[in-house]
Amino acid sequence: MGQPNQVQTIPELAVINGSKRELPDCFLNARKLLKGDFNSPSRIYAQLPERQKHLLCFAAGFSRTQVGMLWHEMSNDQRLSIRDAIIEFRGLSQQFFDAKAIDPQKFIQGSSFAKVN
Repeated sequence: MGQPNQVQTIPELAVINGSKRELPDCFLNARKLLKGDFNSPSRIYAQLPERQKHLLCFAAGFSRTQVGMLWHEMSNDQRLSIRDAIIEFRGLSQQFFDAKAIDPQKFIQGSSFAKVN
């Protein structure tokens, strides 16, 4: 090591003229696959736990034999039904959150409303 008061110089970097370096085809193909499919409904659906897939399929009106289908097995109408179910769940859960009624204790306690019959 040099002495404490000695200033060390850094060599200058040279600029290389020319075009960008070409990436190998395998990297380009992987980038295309990841870029196009990263935020797709099919990828998100595939990563859901089975219980959530079953809830979505049930809310979408699927029959017992259709519940738990893989994304590529669904028709376009079935996929749109899944979308509608997601939107419905969002609205439903938002009502509970907006009313601050999502606390577990509120579900366990008795109802504060009289029964209507």
